[in-house]
Amino acid sequence: MKKRKNKRMHLSDPQPLEYVIGPEDTLKVMKKGTEVSCKLVEVLINSGKGVVGMCAAVFGLAKATVLIKKLMERRGFDITGIYDDVTLFFEEYAETEECKECFEKHGL
Repeated sequence: MKKRKNKRMHLSDPQPLEYVIGPEDTLKVMKKGTEVSCKLVEVLINSGKGVVGMCAAVFGLAKATVLIKKLMERRGFDITGIYDDVTLFFEEYAETEECKECFEKHGL
């Protein structure tokens, strides 16, 4: 009896994401992404008062970012570059005056 080879993609060997979208689709993604980010910011800001609320917001955002990365890996795509860019953005944004003013405004 012959063994059947599994032709599925292996999770340990994700393929690079090479999906090219046109200008119209890029605009749609940016518009929808802006709407989603506004809702996300609203949820994060209203996650509670003080340090506990801030920690809950950061923890939730970190979990969502990792979840997206893991889901993409399961689909066979390598989004490490995008993931690294996002984490770098969070690190840099946390040091800006805008972020510090937002924290102070909401008592964080």
